[in-house]
Order: sequence, then C-alpha cells, then structure tokens
Amino acid sequence: ELAPIIGASLTIALLTSTISVALASLTGRRAYATAAIVGFFLITAVMSQILREAIGAAWDRWLLLLNPFMAIGGVANALFGVVPRPGSDFGRAGLPEWTYAAACAGFIALGAAILYARYRRIDP
Repeated sequence: ELAPIIGASLTIALLTSTISVALASLTGRRAYATAAIVGFFLITAVMSQILREAIGAAWDRWLLLLNPFMAIGGVANALFGVVPRPGSDFGRAGLPEWTYAAACAGFIALGAAILYARYRRIDP
C-alpha cells in the first residue's frame, strides 16, 4: 500500500524540515545553523533518555515523546500496522498511537511558531 509510505515520508519531511529551517533562520551563518540543527536532534534524543532514566517509571512512557525520532517512529509504526515488541521502547511505553502523531504535530507547530516569530520581526 502506498498510503503508509506517503504518510510516514510526509511526517519525517515536515518534522525535520520545519525544525531545521526554524533553527537555521535564527543564525546568520550556515555552519552555526548546521551545528544548531544537529545539536537539537542529538540533545533532544539524549535528554529524553536521561530524563527517562532519572525520573523513573511514572513519566517514563511520556518522556519518550520528547525525542523527535521516537515520535516519528511511533507514527511510522502506527501507519504500517507494526505491533511493537514488548521489550522495545515503544512496547514498554504502551502509548496510544495518537500520542505519537500529537508529538510530531507539536514539533512541527514549534518549528512553525519559531519561523513565524522570526519572520514577523523582519516584515515591516
């Protein structure tokens, strides 16, 4: 089926490009923009895992959504009908499928809001 492929591809493209363009718009140099983009995606992934380990079971399942790649993975799993293995991060979290889509929408909205605020200042 073509629909899951298109849906997953659009989710990946929208999330990563919106965040990347928003971060790049805040810097004047390409090297700084590249570092900010790579840093954002690395730091969110690492901080998500650190917080999950530090806080423990109460919030563990929800902190998974702070990692944009895990949110994308959850959406892809839902679109392709993949049932997570019980020992995987997705299996242990046991979150409903809509939460991953909501997390992706939140990341996209964050990027769009940063872009709007940035370019609103430029427009006379």
